[in-house]
Amino acid sequence: MKNLGSYNRCLLLFICLINFRGLFSAVPVSPNSIDSVLVEKFIWDAETDIRVSCSNFELYLSYTGYMLYDNSEINRLQKEMSVLPSSESEYVDTRCKIFFFRADTVVYTACIGRFTALIDGNMYRSTERLFNTIDSLITGKPQIRNIVHADKDIIISGEKAIISLLKEMSCKDKAEDYFTDGRFLFARCFVSPAGKTVDVKLVDSKNWGLTDDEKERFIESFKEMVVWEPSKERTKKDDIWVRIGTRGIIPVKSL
Repeated sequence: MKNLGSYNRCLLLFICLINFRGLFSAVPVSPNSIDSVLVEKFIWDAETDIRVSCSNFELYLSYTGYMLYDNSEINRLQKEMSVLPSSESEYVDTRCKIFFFRADTVVYTACIGRFTALIDGNMYRSTERLFNTIDSLITGKPQIRNIVHADKDIIISGEKAIISLLKEMSCKDKAEDYFTDGRFLFARCFVSPAGKTVDVKLVDSKNWGLTDDEKERFIESFKEMVVWEPSKERTKKDDIWVRIGTRGIIPVKSL
């Protein structure tokens, strides 16, 4: 009986450890290591013409920002996030974006949508309780507008090569300045979280006089050459609209 009691105590301790580990499954760092939080909030149930990804949230929506500095509020938010159930979804339609800071450095981000939440690169299911927690924490806080963020979608290699290829194709039977007179080619890029260009959809390739073979060659070259900076704010289903011209490959809003 004594051995059985020891076994039961060990089993209970093991279960407690598992539960404690699961408590912070959606929080990638120790809750106490975060000293401030920026909450960028839009309307939870707002309808939009397109799905708003985590990385283009600031580009598409007129959000309002709020800062949290109180440790109890920060811990309350992280605790609520930590118990979110996991999700197999591959995208989030963002209505709220949260930055977690330590010493003025972003440790991780969370993007919250009506149905899913992308937290430090992992997908979870959103809950009404999380929405209510966020709303209650920002109520009465001073509003911050015109927040400036660094670009999220950055190309780290292949940009000059793909522009040269486009110039070669587009100017083959036209005036020398055809490509340099302010013309642009628009494309929709699908990029993995690791930064690989997975697919490219050319929007107005007919206007450039590209043959089917040239179009295919350009797309395959783009996928092979253009590498983006990895980002945990990107999902497999996210797309990046770009304008390709003499100044480079520039992310823009959808057409």
